[in-house]
Amino acid sequence: MDILDKYDNDDKLTDLPKTNMTLAIDKRIFDDKNVSIDEIGLYAYLAFISGRVGEYNGKRVVTNYKALDLYKRIYKPKGLSGSYRKTVDNIEKMLRHLEELGYIKRFTSMGYPIIAMSEIDDKQSSILINVVNAKIITNGTSSRQTLKLLATYAALKLCISERRKRSKVDTSKEVFDMPLGHVANYINSDPRTVNRYLQWLRTNYVLAYFKVVLPQVDKPMRCVYSDIYDHKTLKETIEYRLRKGYVKRVIE
Repeated sequence: MDILDKYDNDDKLTDLPKTNMTLAIDKRIFDDKNVSIDEIGLYAYLAFISGRVGEYNGKRVVTNYKALDLYKRIYKPKGLSGSYRKTVDNIEKMLRHLEELGYIKRFTSMGYPIIAMSEIDDKQSSILINVVNAKIITNGTSSRQTLKLLATYAALKLCISERRKRSKVDTSKEVFDMPLGHVANYINSDPRTVNRYLQWLRTNYVLAYFKVVLPQVDKPMRCVYSDIYDHKTLKETIEYRLRKGYVKRVIE
């Protein structure tokens, strides 16, 4: 089988829900060097579980959730034991920091704790994340790994969004083909760590990818990524670059 055809008849792709549902993340959070990767992931997680409620003027809110509730949902412990309180306190600290920076607001309504997400001014100020992919991450992981994977996925989507604005080639607009330092910079991490998270995302069909050899560069091997739902566009992009000589060959 041609490597370029690896997604064409993949049974796992046929099982993916056909949906365009997305959740919006305030892109300002990626420019804030005071925000950790875990805090970005927690913000993305809150956006994922939030819903618009008319009672709160249509704001996106998370109802009846405190730090302990988030701990149970993210870390999925079998029981409350060991040093769980330290982890809960850390989640509370992250919530407090996100609130201080204006990304969330917490209040009580009718005795229930409410977390309201920041309002995003316009589409240009947000990154859209596929809801199914967010669910794959949250269902398939637990603890801080969940937060780090959500943050990494969101940062890669931001890189694709920024590239889309500059691209003159239509088939390239939905792919990420830059060095991993671009993603790492957005989540205050390092390329090696980001690569490890991306491996999980592609293994679990959140992302599609091809590993290619580039001509005349210091580090010729690079993975080119797209959202799994854009795998056809990714294939078209690689085929185009092979024809033009921008890619020497595909090895994976």
